[in-house]
Amino acid sequence: MATATFSDNFNRADNVSLGNGWTDAYFFPDVGPEDHFSIVSNKAQGKGLTLLTQHSGALAPMDAFFDWDLSCDITHQAGLTVTSGLICRAQSANDFYWCMIFDGGIELRKRISGATTILTSTVLAWPVGNTKSLRFTVIGSTLTCYISGVQQSTIVDTDLVGAGTCGMHHFGQTADISTFDDFFATGTTITLSVPAGAPSNVTGVGGGPIPFPAYARYKNIRQAVLTYNSLKLTP
Repeated sequence: MATATFSDNFNRADNVSLGNGWTDAYFFPDVGPEDHFSIVSNKAQGKGLTLLTQHSGALAPMDAFFDWDLSCDITHQAGLTVTSGLICRAQSANDFYWCMIFDGGIELRKRISGATTILTSTVLAWPVGNTKSLRFTVIGSTLTCYISGVQQSTIVDTDLVGAGTCGMHHFGQTADISTFDDFFATGTTITLSVPAGAPSNVTGVGGGPIPFPAYARYKNIRQAVLTYNSLKLTP
């Protein structure tokens, strides 16, 4: 098992980009280059800049990991339709898990091959000026979200089984603003434990060999289990 951590309090001069290794990510094609996170008053700010509904994100400078534990203080600064949250296992603009909050609810969602699905939805008030301490964990196939340490919802989902990176997201219209502070992330890999007598590689779904032992994506592990039932997973 290997673990890495990353934190950012965004305490630096105002800037049109986050800096510190963050990368802007655009999850829908109608997002323009002006839609990005920026540093404003020692916080990361997400802002909708057009009349169209936009969804912009920022990815932390971390490698791909399987399991994630993310936390951040998120403030609803302005606007009626702002939604914000945390993402992880982001393999592309079209594949990731995320926990989002808005004035009315908190949702666990997944985006797979460009299609978004709401996994859980719980009532939550998040008026303008209010800050929520959001925590989002994805451990194995279990997704859980917390507000101020209190669990809001949890669900098991096995669709997104590859490792990926993590980050923040903002969704809104012209006047919608949210800010992020004290971002913290812990990413963890898992390893493969090969039983005695196991072959040096296992043929995965689609016929490709999967070498062992190795760090591997969940997807490959899952494929290997389907082919070689004696495979054991060691956390």
